[in-house]
Amino acid sequence: MLLSVDLLSFLLMGNVRAQNGVVTPRNFTAETAQGIDEKRKRTFAQQKIDSQLLNAARLKRKGLPTNEADLATDGIGRVAVEISAEVTDNLLTIIRREGGEVVSSYTQFKTVRAYLTLESLETIAGLSEVRVISRAAKAELSVTNPTKEAPLQSQQTSLKVKQPTSMGKVPQRQKRRKKRRQYIR
Repeated sequence: MLLSVDLLSFLLMGNVRAQNGVVTPRNFTAETAQGIDEKRKRTFAQQKIDSQLLNAARLKRKGLPTNEADLATDGIGRVAVEISAEVTDNLLTIIRREGGEVVSSYTQFKTVRAYLTLESLETIAGLSEVRVISRAAKAELSVTNPTKEAPLQSQQTSLKVKQPTSMGKVPQRQKRRKKRRQYIR
C-alpha cells in the first residue's frame, strides 16, 4: 500500500492516528464528521457556494433569522457576493432576472460583484460559467489615534479590506504543507 507524502508526514509527526486502516486526525470529533457528511451530500451547484451563504439560505428557508452570519447586506435583504466566473451577458442577465444587482463586473479578472437574494444562489451557481460564489470582502476604514503633539488634521486614514473568515485558511494550509516538506527532507 502506497502512502502519499502528506499522509506519511502526518504519521511521522504524530498528528493522526491509524486504526483498522482508517486514518483520522487526533482532534477529529463527531461534529467534524457531521460537517464532512453534510458537505458530501451537497449538489454540484451547492459545492460552488460559500458555506456561510448556504447556511444563511437554509435558515431563511426555515423561516429563521440569518443575522448571525457574517454577511454584508443591502437595505432590501440581498447579500453582497463575489462570483468567480466567465463573465458573459447571459450570467449578468440571469443575475438581474433573479432579483440581483450587478455592482461591478470584470471580464479580464473573471469576477462579478453583486447583491443577490439568498434564494437565487443555487440557481446562479448552477450555471456553467460560474466557478465559485463567495461572500464579498468588507471594507473597513481605519483611523490611527492622534498623538498629543499631532493635530487632528494629520490623522492617517487607510482603507483595509477585511476578507471573510474562511479565506485565511488557505495560506495557513500552505504554510503547514511547506513545514511538513521541510521536515521530511
